[in-house]
Amino acid sequence: MSLLRLQSVSARAFSTSAQCLKGHSKWQNIRHTKAKQDAIKGNLATKFGNQIATAAKMGGADPAGNIRLATIIDAAKSYNVPKKTIDAAIRRGAGLDSKDKQIEQVFYEGIGPSGVSLIIECLTSNRNGLLASLNTPFNRAAGKNSGIAFPSTVQFLFTRKGCITIEKEQKSMVAPDPANPMKKIEQVTVLDFDHVMDQAIEWGAEDVEEDVDQDGKVVSYTLYTDVQDTGAVAKLVQESGIAVADFSISYIPNEDTMVDIEDEHKAGVFQAFIDSLEEIDDVTEIYTNAR
Repeated sequence: MSLLRLQSVSARAFSTSAQCLKGHSKWQNIRHTKAKQDAIKGNLATKFGNQIATAAKMGGADPAGNIRLATIIDAAKSYNVPKKTIDAAIRRGAGLDSKDKQIEQVFYEGIGPSGVSLIIECLTSNRNGLLASLNTPFNRAAGKNSGIAFPSTVQFLFTRKGCITIEKEQKSMVAPDPANPMKKIEQVTVLDFDHVMDQAIEWGAEDVEEDVDQDGKVVSYTLYTDVQDTGAVAKLVQESGIAVADFSISYIPNEDTMVDIEDEHKAGVFQAFIDSLEEIDDVTEIYTNAR
């Protein structure tokens, strides 16, 4: 199954510290399409549950004070994930249910097909079982240098940044007739890139990129921030009346270390490899330096 090809077109970087973010590739946008893929594969509730648990573990169980948790919950609801599943995931991540096994966030590094480096983010209660599951796709790839690597083997090829995604088309429900406030219609506001760029400077972002689909149409904007500033910037975005579609701390590949996969057969092998990793329930995010 092929991914929806989202590519990020770097705009005018207004901070030299953001230069490593340029050249963001089609393979690096896995997180943008994860929900759609998981819905088809049938493990949507599990994947959202893990992401919710991770957010609750890292930032607390109250969505009012945890923007990432609130964002993921909204996304889960849009895919009709049951409230019972969402509540259970929050309790699991926050350690509020003594019956649940202790979970932990872990990262694995590896070398995949075509020599592509990966960082795999996971949430698990069974490290040994997870490692065995991860080894299967790597072994199947059968590359000479493929396999799980020692910690910090490939991490230097990436830069850790906060990522805040906002949709280009902002949708809201409004009541056009003051005399009939219960009758609402959907209103769409299209965000102009220059406006987003100007606002991003005020919010404290380091860089902005346009995310385009396979037809070259701009569908969203991604703001990059220093990790420590991500929550504060996301809050300012929301306070300005713009909805946050995605909020994460990500590993962005450094431009000068990215690997080109131009051969069609190799691209297919790599795609199958990524798909097999995504099928593992405990895997929450995958970062690669493939272009």
